[in-house]
Amino acid sequence: MVARCSPPVSAKERILRAVRRLHDEADFWAIAEEIAFLAALDRGKQDTEAGRVVSNEAAEKTPEPWIST
Repeated sequence: MVARCSPPVSAKERILRAVRRLHDEADFWAIAEEIAFLAALDRGKQDTEAGRVVSNEAAEKTPEPWIST
C-alpha cells in the first residue's frame, strides 16, 4: 500500500471549505467563530512543530493562576 500525500491546502481554502459547511442561516458571528477556531488550530500546530509544548505531567504540576493560596 502506497501512502499518498496531498498538496498543502492554503489557509484561504481551509476557511472557504469551513464556511461552505456552515448552514445557510449562519450569521457573521458564527462565521467569525469558525475562522477563529481554525486560526487557533493552526497556531497550535505551529507551536507543536516548533517544540513549544508542555507535557501533561508538567502542566499538572503548574498551579492555575486563578487559584490563590
